[in-house]
Amino acid sequence: MTINNKVSIFLRVFSVLLCVAISATAQTRTEYFRTYDDFLRQRSTPLTELHQPPFVRVISQGNRPAELFMIDSSGIMTEKRIFSYDDNGDMIAVATYNEKERLTMTINYQPDSIQTRMIAKIQGTNWMPNNEACYTETHFDSLGKPVEERIYAFSGYLIGVITLEYNESGHLVRESYYKGEGAQLIEYTEFAFILPDSIQTVKQYDGDGKLKSAVSLRIYK
Repeated sequence: MTINNKVSIFLRVFSVLLCVAISATAQTRTEYFRTYDDFLRQRSTPLTELHQPPFVRVISQGNRPAELFMIDSSGIMTEKRIFSYDDNGDMIAVATYNEKERLTMTINYQPDSIQTRMIAKIQGTNWMPNNEACYTETHFDSLGKPVEERIYAFSGYLIGVITLEYNESGHLVRESYYKGEGAQLIEYTEFAFILPDSIQTVKQYDGDGKLKSAVSLRIYK
């Protein structure tokens, strides 16, 4: 057998083994855990030993959890989490839904505009963002609108909180910025829409309630 033939056979065998390895890694599997803490510690329990709920059901793609379901003592799903990953396999986001499949919270582990706005309020406009400094936790109301955005350092320290308030029509009327664990108000903005003149007013205040700026714009349809 020539060297070229040996190389060709080796490459074919290697390709088959590689395909098998990739297929095995991408396999979907379902695991069960008695508690969420057991899931974090990777202490699964065979389904045959789970005589009754509550329990946690996790569907994974290879070694990565894709979906997690919290099942209460009556067998009803009370919470679902969906995990997202980048091309390197690192987790980049988690979306949480309630028993009615309504989005209640997201966690974004990548840099975003929310982090930039919050930290710029604290450290000034010359702040240079660190792409691995923090993550954003966003909470939603029953209509799917964000009502609270919490920015954490990866060490667990709460950098700041942004709250958003809406009127009965669902329009944003106030956005407030709070600093750190002590929830110190550092700035807030009020929005109003005046009919029938179609005037949009935006008033910005500092943490002491002193007016910093006011803008009125006519909104044309």
